[in-house]
Amino acid sequence: MNIAIILASGISLRTKTKTPKQFLKINNKTILEHSALTFINTKEINKVIIVVREEHLSKVKSIFKKYKCHNNFLYFCVGGSSRNASIKKALEFTRNNLTIKKDDIILTHDANRIFVTSKIIKDNILSCKKNKCVITGINSSDTIYKYKNKSITSTLNRDELFCSQTPQTFTYEKISKIINIKDKKIFDNSDLGTLAFSLNEKISIVQGSSLNFKITNYDDYIIAKKIMK
Repeated sequence: MNIAIILASGISLRTKTKTPKQFLKINNKTILEHSALTFINTKEINKVIIVVREEHLSKVKSIFKKYKCHNNFLYFCVGGSSRNASIKKALEFTRNNLTIKKDDIILTHDANRIFVTSKIIKDNILSCKKNKCVITGINSSDTIYKYKNKSITSTLNRDELFCSQTPQTFTYEKISKIINIKDKKIFDNSDLGTLAFSLNEKISIVQGSSLNFKITNYDDYIIAKKIMK
């Protein structure tokens, strides 16, 4: 079974909009709809769980009601105080509501990455079946510098660097181990890939896309609107 967890419980501090960015609209659909529908329409996905803030739960259920997904396919759950806390809540929801096996595949995705493709999703699933821990990413096209006190201290070889995206995909057995890491500082300030790395898990990379960017600030929203014209 392949389960997608769509993370949509942010409060959009960096976008500085009254409306949380996952509810901003592009072509008459919310950002959340755009990202979730790609997973919903990918035949390899068996279940979709959308994670939201409690005060948005009824609103999100209403938004997706019109899509009339088949029974026992689309679920909604309340997130936590951070990204990883929300993933942990979603996994608890999964255990309580679904029959889950250790080799089932869990894909986690940022709701604000609306240009994810079915190919990226399928590549994650195929890789995870072999490798158990998978991160989507792209090579850096820019020179990366390390600096201190506003002065460059060294350069990094961009051929050895990649920029992390989502989905980040794990077997249920692996993600259950990773999300229960005891180090609170790492848990609160890291993505799943960093958590896995800190536990010495072997992580494979799936090729993402430069279009699979995260709508983080208002300029990103304007760019996304122009791309979708």
